[in-house]
Amino acid sequence: MQYPVVFFIFNRPEKTAQVFAEICRAQPPQLFIVADGPRSNHPTDKEKVAATREIVKHINWPCQVTTNFSDINLGCKKRIASGIDWVFEQVDATIILEDDCVPDQSFFQYCDELLERYKDDHRIAMISGANHQDNRIRGDGDYYFSRYGHYIWGWATWKRAWKAYDVNIKEWPKLKAQGWLKTFVYNDAEFRYWNAAFQSIHLQKVDTWDYQWDFAVMKNKWLSIIPNHNLIKNIGFDNSATHTFKVPPAANFDVTPITFPIKHPKLVSVCEDADIYSSNKTLQRPPFVLIVLRRILREFAKLLK
Repeated sequence: MQYPVVFFIFNRPEKTAQVFAEICRAQPPQLFIVADGPRSNHPTDKEKVAATREIVKHINWPCQVTTNFSDINLGCKKRIASGIDWVFEQVDATIILEDDCVPDQSFFQYCDELLERYKDDHRIAMISGANHQDNRIRGDGDYYFSRYGHYIWGWATWKRAWKAYDVNIKEWPKLKAQGWLKTFVYNDAEFRYWNAAFQSIHLQKVDTWDYQWDFAVMKNKWLSIIPNHNLIKNIGFDNSATHTFKVPPAANFDVTPITFPIKHPKLVSVCEDADIYSSNKTLQRPPFVLIVLRRILREFAKLLK
């Protein structure tokens, strides 16, 4: 491997061990480990955080390891956003994994090769390891291009793209007033979904970081690379999850290794059929305001325990 890996961990030692085992097998030359601190109102967090951090101490290959461990709990939004900021103070590109996204081994070489291939192509914002097309093959290559940025269950990107990331999406009110979103979406239902999502993020009503990345990709009209076979298995939807407990259909998808050499698409252009399919799946979720309300109620219920 040429490019580094950044690994985000928190308080789930069993899941962390599964992902870390795959990272160890891949043996990246450089590894960044970013950890959030324990929550003060969760009595078991301190022990679980310590156990999780112990797992990632065991590096058995030549590797430059750099850690960023917070003593306090920053939350999902601040920890991941600040963690990626910190990584890009040191490198120009990286592969990103969270503690519940178990990659197939081919994911690492796939990301490594495409980070190099598209490093100077400013049309491309990210490389995803996840595929939610339900075994539908898109285009004429081993991957296709999407105009969405929400495939972050194992992904890779460059510093040049991350520079556009704004955790508070300050440009949203101006773009909203200009009617930008209506020019981007496929239908009114999709407009309502993203409008609610971006408005909630801008008003800081939800502790998350990923919709802000979607906003950056969408407003800049960038492309995401999506593999034609799923390379990531998400094991995070259970009682240990921070935000989401209900298992979505895309979770626990089987992985299928990508074969090498990679077959590249002939054209760099959006696969409309895939994006429409993805959009329709997004709209099968509850309305965003309901998602936010559920998260608030879950956090309140935890405080009462």
